[in-house]
Amino acid sequence: MRKIYGYAKNIINKRYKSNNLGLHCHCAETKEKLLELLEKAKKESVEVLAINNYKSLKIFTQVLPELSDKDIQLYKGIKLIPSIEMPAKFNFTNLDGQNYNIEVHILGYGVDTEQEELLQQFCNAKYKSISQEEELQRLINIGHKIGLVFDDEDAYLDLNDDNRKFAGRAFTQALMKNMDANFCQEGEENKRKLPFELRTNWRAFQNRCVKDLNNPFYLDMAGLNPDVSDVIDLIHKMNGKAYLAHPSSYFAKTGTQDDVNKAFGNVVKFAEDFINEYSPRNNSKETFIDGVEVYHPSYLGNMEVTSEIKELIEQHRVGSSGGTDIHVDKTLGSNETVSSDSLGGNVTKNKLKKYRNLRRKSIEISELRMKIIKMNDKDDEREF
Repeated sequence: MRKIYGYAKNIINKRYKSNNLGLHCHCAETKEKLLELLEKAKKESVEVLAINNYKSLKIFTQVLPELSDKDIQLYKGIKLIPSIEMPAKFNFTNLDGQNYNIEVHILGYGVDTEQEELLQQFCNAKYKSISQEEELQRLINIGHKIGLVFDDEDAYLDLNDDNRKFAGRAFTQALMKNMDANFCQEGEENKRKLPFELRTNWRAFQNRCVKDLNNPFYLDMAGLNPDVSDVIDLIHKMNGKAYLAHPSSYFAKTGTQDDVNKAFGNVVKFAEDFINEYSPRNNSKETFIDGVEVYHPSYLGNMEVTSEIKELIEQHRVGSSGGTDIHVDKTLGSNETVSSDSLGGNVTKNKLKKYRNLRRKSIEISELRMKIIKMNDKDDEREF
């Protein structure tokens, strides 16, 4: 790993004056939650907001038109960037020489909302799925195989209970009835048990177990997704900019300090492999990325790794972005923020040399609402 301490020191010491960007946000597709996100953005003085829901533009095409004129007036100081986040498949060889498909996410900034049908057709044709019921049964079978102690009837799905809505959560809830048998003690390493931190952080089961190549619960989720090239091409066809999302999030930073260091080493290797493959400077590639998400909570404040990736994107002349990846869903934690620098946001013009490309994609909230209403109903003559 290259040492670029001088650059990291400059980042740490530099002071940024504005919290005016929220370039990675998710929002439940309801009027109530959209207003909740807009209110949070307003309180944080966010001027430009990208909502990047997974494989969906409904927050713009269906929910935004429901806002009243009064709502629009209240949040008129915010510009929106219609965006999406798309899972994709990338073949990667890690530092241990293991070759496998890794699930990556591609952000599509400034996509044309009139291309929603193209997006839907692509999703229907290119994505495979495994039901939550099938996944829960898979987890149960593996759990019994490796000797975890639980009753099958305690592992059930309940769409009305956030703790049991998804298979991984439902499964870990069943395991929590017998902590000592199923979870490591603090400082203990036992591959037949779940990591100690999952005793209280069951939300991390997906990243720490299901996405870990060396874990018994590993699932090749990438195999359910289209290739990166297909996703980038789709975003460009929708007149958007394709950015690699949070390269730091694809490797679990747990275990010993050596394990954590290796995880961050894999982050840099992955970013380098990916950018080399899809750099616009690679003339053999017609499919290319427009940028990389350089600022994100998953970097865990590792300024050396951030500096490494920043150097890579400058070498290849691609843009940079960043955000907190806030999820405004059924529940919203008080620590979730649209733009806080401590969580990877506050991505101001000072940090983003290529920001002008995204700024051109931003649209006044009233203008976007009017465009979508007219698109959905040609006879609508509402005054704005």
